[in-house]
Amino acid sequence: MIESHFEQSQKHYHQYAHHQQATAWYLAQTLAKKCSLNIHTALEIGCGTGFLSTAMNQFFHQPFIQKYYLNDLYEYPIHIPFSHEQYFLKGDIQTIHLPETIDIILSSSCLQWISSLNDLIAKLNQHLSSQGYFVCALYCEHHFKELKEAANIGLNYLSVSALKELFNPYFNTIWAERQTLSYQFNSLHEVLRHIRKTGVNTHRKQTQHHQLKQLIAHYPKHDSTFPLTYDTFFYIGQKK
Repeated sequence: MIESHFEQSQKHYHQYAHHQQATAWYLAQTLAKKCSLNIHTALEIGCGTGFLSTAMNQFFHQPFIQKYYLNDLYEYPIHIPFSHEQYFLKGDIQTIHLPETIDIILSSSCLQWISSLNDLIAKLNQHLSSQGYFVCALYCEHHFKELKEAANIGLNYLSVSALKELFNPYFNTIWAERQTLSYQFNSLHEVLRHIRKTGVNTHRKQTQHHQLKQLIAHYPKHDSTFPLTYDTFFYIGQKK
């Protein structure tokens, strides 16, 4: 039942998550421009419905990757045409066994969910090859701030300075960029529907009745529209 529900939500995600798709494409496009890649083994964390792997296929022009590992909590059918061998590692990236040596680790719109990001980065660094790449896009401090400020709904996102401080012991920074965008909706109902359809829920449980009352009372309006902020941090680093 859980896997069936996940599969259904992933269908909605692929249809409605335009920002997440654009984020993955921008990340892959910048990676292709800034890095001279010679990759045999790759790991993609939180692969979802394949936004990032599709973008990598579009911009990736080196000879075929020998092994491409996909990770997520549940498997969704994704084909990697630029890899000789494709594997799916099901489960929590914090606890599952990883390949011994990885040349590039990628993730888009996922790592903000990790409970102990510092521990995960240390783990990933142990498996990253000499001069291997760590490439990610994740949400940072002002993401969905309207929900947080109106009803205290959402994750406690890290600041850009905290993320840089976290990555610095392990990687030489090649590229770091913050992108903050505000989307406008015609009603609060549209905001909540957007969050539900894109699968980027800021709370593990359903919104409680008292939280909904707080949202109705305090959610900001700009000229009769309801804003929703996406705050994204892009990063490419090379192992020290």
